[in-house]
Amino acid sequence: MARSTREAILTAAAELMRHKGYGAVGMKDIAAASGAPIGSLYHHFPGGKVQIARAALINAGAAYALLIPAVVDDHTDLGQALHAVFAQAAQEAEVAAVVNMSQISARRDATSNAAQQHWIAERLLDRAPVAVTHLRPTFFAEWLLYFGSSIAERSVLRLPFGHGRHAPIAAEDQAHVIAAILEDPGPHAGQIYPLFGPVEDDHHGIVAEVARTLGRPVRYEPIEIDKFRNRMIQSRNAAPHIVQHIENVAVDYRQGKFAGTNDIVERIGRTTPTTVAAFMDKRRAKFDSAPN
Repeated sequence: MARSTREAILTAAAELMRHKGYGAVGMKDIAAASGAPIGSLYHHFPGGKVQIARAALINAGAAYALLIPAVVDDHTDLGQALHAVFAQAAQEAEVAAVVNMSQISARRDATSNAAQQHWIAERLLDRAPVAVTHLRPTFFAEWLLYFGSSIAERSVLRLPFGHGRHAPIAAEDQAHVIAAILEDPGPHAGQIYPLFGPVEDDHHGIVAEVARTLGRPVRYEPIEIDKFRNRMIQSRNAAPHIVQHIENVAVDYRQGKFAGTNDIVERIGRTTPTTVAAFMDKRRAKFDSAPN
């Protein structure tokens, strides 16, 4: 049976985006690959490329939902079944290596549901028939952006982390590590790498560095976990799973599970890790609003 125009569009879009990436694919590319006129693309998907990409992802998920039972049913051992599923997916997607972004609090007995699920995902990916490397970063330096309005408008950062410590790591430094691993995945297969920034400090010290960079007073105010939880729910309308994660991660943080430093960014990523001062200086405009 001939494919419908809609199916042809989704198939073409999925293949193009898989090989070239979402940003590099335009509507004209999809029209040429699918054989459908531009008008047909907008007839079926008035929302344009965004709607096409969303539908293509849904289609892919539905296809794998049908594939998994067919593959698993051939095995009586769950481990072998998982290996077969990953092998099929890797073959179809032409994947030779995976870098899994986990988190430093991932462990079997984690009280955060998200952290425990990260640990489970690591163990599942360990079954994959390709080179898998797990990265466990501490808190990103980008956390400062998440609370940027409080720093910009009120010159204060209120968090439930007490006097715990960590070495903030910038996302761009992690990207260097990821790229280096994917260039030569073999030596990193099966490894779990904790990732840290260059300087470990508590939030008093981190915020003091923020203040020095901005050239004006900024202070850190520790608050209790339950108070922070209530603020997340009331002022940010945070989803329950995020609230559950943050309140349990705050306990981990206070207990030192986010602390540490190492040389992985320099040794593997071949770049100098970004300090808090350098991170803030590059993003100064986001924090320069006059305080109320």
